[in-house]
Amino acid sequence: MPRAVRHLVGVANLRGTIVPIVDIRGALGLSEARPARSVHTLVVRDGSLLVAAVVDSVLGLESFDAVLPPDTPAASRADGPRALATGWVSWAGQVVPVLDIPRLLAMLRSPAGVVPAQEVA
Repeated sequence: MPRAVRHLVGVANLRGTIVPIVDIRGALGLSEARPARSVHTLVVRDGSLLVAAVVDSVLGLESFDAVLPPDTPAASRADGPRALATGWVSWAGQVVPVLDIPRLLAMLRSPAGVVPAQEVA
């Protein structure tokens, strides 16, 4: 998108709501990759802010009974964005972070960046 912030990949129409598509890799400390024309996204919300975050793949949707606190000793052996972890879960034999979505979206906000979703007229 011309003149847009670096992490804004595009926009999508989600059932009548315009949703920005963002690349969160930079915020997670990963190398940024320009997505192909077709991308997979995970839609997340923080208050009135609704965004579609580009993801490599979606493995499924699961609920977790136990979320370990951010400072758990098990996290010291885990890979992941510690600054953006609100906790950790054990999944498929690994300890993986639970992302703090409000904090992640706050990192992406700027006057020319991600804006609250707007209804299509």
